Parts: sequence; C-alpha cells; structure tokens
Amino acid sequence: MGAYDGVEVCELVGLFLLSLLSEKFIKENIGLYRDDGLGIFRNINGHQADKIRKEFHKLFKQHGLSLEIECNLKTVNYLDITLDLNKGTYKPYRKPNDETLYIDAKSTTLQIF
Repeated sequence: MGAYDGVEVCELVGLFLLSLLSEKFIKENIGLYRDDGLGIFRNINGHQADKIRKEFHKLFKQHGLSLEIECNLKTVNYLDITLDLNKGTYKPYRKPNDETLYIDAKSTTLQIF
C-alpha cells in the first residue's frame, strides 16, 4: 500500500523528469501517466534506439531512480490500450487473468464476474 499522498508525489516526480527529458527530446514524443511512460521515436535504427535508452537510464540514475525500457516495439500494451504503430490503430487491452468488477449503484456489495 502506498502513502496517502503517493499519487501526487508520483505526478510531481513524473513532471520533473518529463521536463528534463523534453530538453533533450521532442516533448510530444514522450508521455507519462503516473508510473507508466511511453516514448515514440520514428525512423531510427537500433544503434540510435540504444543510445536513447542509455540517456534515459542515465537521467533516471542521476535522480536515484531506475526504469525498464523495451525498444523497437511496433505493438505495445500501454495502460488499457493496445497500440499498433505499423497500422496506426488501437484497441482495448486487458491484462491476463484480469477480473471485471461491477458495483451495483443501489448496493454496497461488490460483484465479481
């Protein structure tokens, strides 16, 4: 369980890191939602992607943070959406074994389907 103000702290740290990243990269290519980020760099080769990955790691390490990066993906599951960069399409995504939870508006009990 996180701290009472954990979400706010996560947002502030994320905005700080995005501001630093936007000094080196086009800010429209990088997005962040709480602790999930996504960056899109078009028309780069494997060497350039690895160089960008290393710059991200260096920046995060300077601030005592770590991150996981996957490069050269053409399809990605981000939050609850699958993005296909080749086709320019998107569709809903659900994690494996994810259960849908419904709350009846007139009830105080939770139903799992």
